[in-house]
Amino acid sequence: MRNLVRRHQGNELFPSTFNDFFDALQDNWNQNYSPRMNLWETDDNYELQVEAPGMKKEDVNILFEDNILTISGEKKTDFKKENSRHHINEICYGKFSRSFELPAHIDSDKIDAKWNEGILNVTIPKTEKAKPKKIKIN
Repeated sequence: MRNLVRRHQGNELFPSTFNDFFDALQDNWNQNYSPRMNLWETDDNYELQVEAPGMKKEDVNILFEDNILTISGEKKTDFKKENSRHHINEICYGKFSRSFELPAHIDSDKIDAKWNEGILNVTIPKTEKAKPKKIKIN
């Protein structure tokens, strides 16, 4: 069984200022959460996929204004337990906001968002004017 590595307090292994530095650095990491996203285009739509494991749909907001689509929210944590010591803390938490400028030919009344097990899928339809048209040769 693997032993967990831990930093020692005080001057045992690292001076306390060194420990304080790592604590502050770790806190900063956890405040810079940004979910991974994919954005692609089809003939009819723009499709946006947001990977947000561990989040609830109530923690995510979508706003479309002046051809800018903004996805924002907060990944919350409850891992801070009293009388416990963290040995590994790699999962990021915090508020995020990502914005995308989209072309003018968007049918904003038909934007659709679906949530499924921590994945947000947003379909952004193009107007008829923006869709490619095949021209028949006579």
